[in-house]
Amino acid sequence: EARTKQKLRHVPLLIASEMSKHPTHKSYVADLLPKIILRADELKIGDYVAYPKPKLRENTTRIDLAEIADWHQVTDDKVYSSKYPHHCWNRHIDLTRTVGFFAGLWCAEGSAQPNGSISTAHAAHERDRVVQAYIDAGLSHVAWRPIDGTNGAQATAGHKGMSTFLLWLCGKHARSKRLRNEMQQMPKDFIAGFIDGYTFGDGSTFVHCGRGRTSIKTASRDLALQVRKLLLALGIVASVSYHAPRQTSFHGNQSGVINGGEAYSVN
Repeated sequence: EARTKQKLRHVPLLIASEMSKHPTHKSYVADLLPKIILRADELKIGDYVAYPKPKLRENTTRIDLAEIADWHQVTDDKVYSSKYPHHCWNRHIDLTRTVGFFAGLWCAEGSAQPNGSISTAHAAHERDRVVQAYIDAGLSHVAWRPIDGTNGAQATAGHKGMSTFLLWLCGKHARSKRLRNEMQQMPKDFIAGFIDGYTFGDGSTFVHCGRGRTSIKTASRDLALQVRKLLLALGIVASVSYHAPRQTSFHGNQSGVINGGEAYSVN
């Protein structure tokens, strides 16, 4: 019970160690050990694995855009694009909770263009919260465009500096998104904001066995494992589940089948 229900590691080993000291109990130990310890090559999906709590170093409080991308010109406090030499952006991005929320929101729902255009897709009723997230992150001119025939909408703003930071931090395409190792050096507030934003964008909340649960879905295995690692660093226990590709049929003026891809959820 200590191993299978309470998910303890050291206590079952201690019990087995004490039992092995008694000759009459050695046969019981032989039956017990496979339930406590598994060889690495015997592990299968669903087995419980102890994972050390990651440590946040929190020694990076802002990102210098001059260090993560090439620019036409760099001054003490500004960076200039080669394509738009008369436009400039703040050289440093402070890693605050609000910037973290926007980064998580973008990681879940966003895209960025070479010209610095940043877009995220949402449900129409999320307008106020999303627009405020853009403004809090320093993107003041936000366009909100409903998507015809749906209850969805798209938020868009232009900011070459922020788009450079987001692509550097999270990657570009849904299946290849991943978080940089530098996240472990960022402030806890920024990471907590990132998790909140990512959950707002790609998460769902439900009741399971009488308890509230949150699940976050992604097409990127690396991203799922990295989000779980950040949650563990914040003291939140989470697991990653795999979802096999499935087909979805649709009917209307036309009928067809949509072939889905692999997905992962952080629960």
